[in-house]
Amino acid sequence: MRATFHLGVLVLLGVMTLGGLGAKIGWEAVRAESSIPDVGAAPKAAAAGGGPAPSGPARPAGGPAIESTRAQVLPAPALAPAKRPPRRWVQNFRPSELFAGPERGAARLGAVGQFTTYELVEGGDGAAAGTGSGRVKLFDPGLGVGRLPGYVWADPKDFGPSGPPQPLFELTDGGGPDPTTGRPAPERVGGWPRVPTAELAVVLDGDSGAILYGKNAHGQVAPASLTKILTAIVAIEHGKPQDKVRIDIDSRTMWDSTVMGLQPGDVISLETLLYGLMLPSGNDAALAIGRYISGSDDRFVELMNGRARTLGLEDTQIRNPHGLDEPGHYSSPYDLATMARHGMQDPLFYHLSATRNWHAEGFDLWNLNRLLGQYPGADGVKVGYTDDAGRCIVSSATRNGHRVFVSLIRSHDPVGESRMLLDYAFQNFRWP
Repeated sequence: MRATFHLGVLVLLGVMTLGGLGAKIGWEAVRAESSIPDVGAAPKAAAAGGGPAPSGPARPAGGPAIESTRAQVLPAPALAPAKRPPRRWVQNFRPSELFAGPERGAARLGAVGQFTTYELVEGGDGAAAGTGSGRVKLFDPGLGVGRLPGYVWADPKDFGPSGPPQPLFELTDGGGPDPTTGRPAPERVGGWPRVPTAELAVVLDGDSGAILYGKNAHGQVAPASLTKILTAIVAIEHGKPQDKVRIDIDSRTMWDSTVMGLQPGDVISLETLLYGLMLPSGNDAALAIGRYISGSDDRFVELMNGRARTLGLEDTQIRNPHGLDEPGHYSSPYDLATMARHGMQDPLFYHLSATRNWHAEGFDLWNLNRLLGQYPGADGVKVGYTDDAGRCIVSSATRNGHRVFVSLIRSHDPVGESRMLLDYAFQNFRWP
């Protein structure tokens, strides 16, 4: 990859030297380029892990039991509207002077070393409109430490097309409406947080849905049992908690899997299955729920993918309801936190997320999320582990009436890093 890039640079320099056309050729290529980071997903199966905790909030009231074993076969919802516009990334192939604006007299910000990556914001046609300087506007995402994100201007002849930086960091200024939801985002009053070990991470504001901090926030990777957040959302929307489900799953055959302990012939309420799905991360519960709601594993997966699209989740593709590694099964920290933000608006999902112990119908179920009871205001959401996803979590906490979500994938310490990033958000952002 690096050799290919260097060869391209030499060719581009040659074109510029001979004809002065390098900028035009480079920027036309940038306009045609679409680059959203893809961290990849690979097949391997493993199970979630964690420890028990004492009981949590009271269960929601339920109605009379309804004996029902007939699957509810439902069509997938309609597609969501417009996708995110692709970001255009460029990289300088020689040391470049940066400026504070497009005007000829704009202050110099100093020189930056070669192979520094920026997002192209405006320009690229060889001239900044009305300035005569020929500079283009770039966005510097920063490196997760040191200088904060901001806009700079530079000579386009120093730059050529590039992929996104790795890792790709994000840090919002906030204080204005989020472009996706239109709701006001909190204003940042501090700098960068400590960089987490997680390969992929996001801190999401629960009020506005805005990304407060990201590290490869849109990277597509195996989500492990965080998949079950969407499984629960779809089940709640299309089933009734008091429905009775006849089980055809034998958890005793599910080696290397977290299970709630289902056996063929059991008749269990959908509510208890949902607690078995979310607390001990039961893969047997995920299959039982999907077959009850849609009649088959494949049709439930179709329903999950349809719901992901209506939620605007562009980084998500589902292949199963439990999250074991499978080719083509992926999501991103941003999508998973967005799922959780949607789910937490439902009272039943909230209880599934925040409950530490559930005892009903002969099952004694304990939540694997160790953040509950350890962090002030923690109220969810889900933990997971597979070989490809590593240790991962979507955590949630509420303070002074504001909820923040943290999503981490491939983290060395998901609980500790959740605490660190939640503390960072509550201490470094001011809500309107």
